[in-house]
Amino acid sequence: MRRLGFKRLRAGLVSLQRAVARHRSDADGVADAAASPLLVFVAIALCLILAILEIELHRDQLKALGLLSGRDWGPIPAGP
Repeated sequence: MRRLGFKRLRAGLVSLQRAVARHRSDADGVADAAASPLLVFVAIALCLILAILEIELHRDQLKALGLLSGRDWGPIPAGP
């Protein structure tokens, strides 16, 4: 009885290994496809926006470390 369980487990693992190998070989062909220029532009724009927001969020800490200096990074004026 115990031997039968081991054989089932081994058969399941072999089946899983073959499925993963097939998935990897399928994914290799997809990696060669070119990315859309619009998608690349949008990804870069979103990364830049995220970087700007992170700098604004941690502005005081960056000033304390000496990574930011100058008047340009001060508080935003309240208007006219």
